[in-house]
Amino acid sequence: MITAPAWQRRGACRGVAEPLWDYVLGPDVIEYASARAARLAEGKRICNICPVAIQCFEWGYTHRETGLWGGQLIGPKGVVRIPGAQRHARKESA
Repeated sequence: MITAPAWQRRGACRGVAEPLWDYVLGPDVIEYASARAARLAEGKRICNICPVAIQCFEWGYTHRETGLWGGQLIGPKGVVRIPGAQRHARKESA
């Protein structure tokens, strides 16, 4: 059994539904790009206020996890840009 790191107890995501953080929901699940973008944006919103986001990202990256870790999307080949993320950020600042 793997013991969770102590920093995880301080995560802003504690108690939030797990699918919010998944890289993909599964091979049998069809998810439209707009729904995926909205799901990941909500996850990033929570990560942005998290006091342990750096430790979270380091853990996910070091352990080759996939999903949203510390506000960064990690895929099977490493960190992935979230499509539309920059575009939405520019719209909000305009």
